Amino acid sequence: GPEKGSEFLKEELHRAQKELKLKDEECERLSKVREQLEQELEELTASLFEEAHKMVREANMKQAASEKQLKEARGKIDMLQAEV
Repeated sequence: GPEKGSEFLKEELHRAQKELKLKDEECERLSKVREQLEQELEELTASLFEEAHKMVREANMKQAASEKQLKEARGKIDMLQAEV
């Protein structure tokens, strides 16, 4: 009779609540995972930028050094030509 119906509804409700709780927990877990991944990505991006800047700096220093050597070499050639 009606008793059985309400019992059934109670059980359904209980099961639905349990499922919701599980889904909530899963969502929480996933958002934690996402936060962690975003943080790791930020750190990675930061270190990649740092690395890139370092490489650019080194390249600029090498370029400056070779330009200096080139100037010195040209100076020596000019001196030798003047002597001739």
